[in-house]
Amino acid sequence: MSAPRSSGRTAVPETGRKIRGGGPGREQRERAVAVALDALRRTGGHRRGLAAELAREHGGVDRSWQRAVNEARVVYEREQSAEPGTPP
Repeated sequence: MSAPRSSGRTAVPETGRKIRGGGPGREQRERAVAVALDALRRTGGHRRGLAAELAREHGGVDRSWQRAVNEARVVYEREQSAEPGTPP
């Protein structure tokens, strides 16, 4: 009899739901979000085709960059709505 295989996920005690760990994929995603956030700051906000442009410039698929742009937009909009002189 073989040992049970792990799903690579950890159960959250409060909810019992399973979540994925960090790992290299998360680091890559965080870098992509940082690149997208920099692009949003340089251009003054979102514009159509930004994810495709980033995919061509940095490699990867459009959909992954679209997710990174969406995450970066949340941060960018939070920064823009913050009062002047307060940290984002």
